[in-house]
Amino acid sequence: MHHKLFDRGVFTLSKSLKFQVAETAHGTEGFQEWLMQYHGKELRPPQSPLYRPKEHFVNWHVREVFRGPARY
Repeated sequence: MHHKLFDRGVFTLSKSLKFQVAETAHGTEGFQEWLMQYHGKELRPPQSPLYRPKEHFVNWHVREVFRGPARY
């Protein structure tokens, strides 16, 4: 489920790799359980630094896909 929401711009990552949910996003009881509980939390670092999201891809996603602004 999460990758589809990411692809549709419902959430993104900040430059500091924290989850950000768009303020226009909403849903049923699953919305809180599956998405909002992660808002503002840092992405767990991968086992290898090679798998860390590249900054230019994160910036592209924020600029081109994310349906922000992010919630506070």
